[in-house]
Amino acid sequence: MEKKEKTMAEAFQEIREQEQIDNAKKFSKGTLVREQRTLGDPDKFEEFKDLLGAKIVDIGFHKKAREGGFAIDYIKQNETITKRIVLGFTELGMWTYWQGKLK
Repeated sequence: MEKKEKTMAEAFQEIREQEQIDNAKKFSKGTLVREQRTLGDPDKFEEFKDLLGAKIVDIGFHKKAREGGFAIDYIKQNETITKRIVLGFTELGMWTYWQGKLK
């Protein structure tokens, strides 16, 4: 019986499927770090405690942030004010660009 050669697309699909399996094993367990460096002072850390238990109302990317700009709009438990955290990313890591109330 002759073995059929895989197409490039089939080979890439197999790789993607294996990566999904590996990622599920890697990221579905373990503890999370709940503090983050700030942009202005890499030795200062802020906690993500505002986000714990908060209602997420929007998620996206802020176009004015150069490195990433991943933004999360949220409302803390028992509050009505919408807040935002904007995170930056580079090969050096992740940090908080800005966190505060929306205007």
